[in-house]
Amino acid sequence: MPQIYALGGLEQKAGPTSTVIGATILNSIIVSTAQNLIKKGMKKPPIFYSANVDGGDELNEELYNEYKDSIHYRFK
Repeated sequence: MPQIYALGGLEQKAGPTSTVIGATILNSIIVSTAQNLIKKGMKKPPIFYSANVDGGDELNEELYNEYKDSIHYRFK
């Protein structure tokens, strides 16, 4: 995987481009899935909020409590 940043004279570079590409692909899948769920009648697809959004933690805790039996990690 190509590294794009030179580090102060070191031979090794950092910042793999695959991270950006992978995150973009994953976000595209999430958006596409949410759009499909809305088209099928779901009013509010269960998408976790960013922790940077006001009230995000509380909204995520509500989602977690609703879907905790199918989520494979713990909230908090």
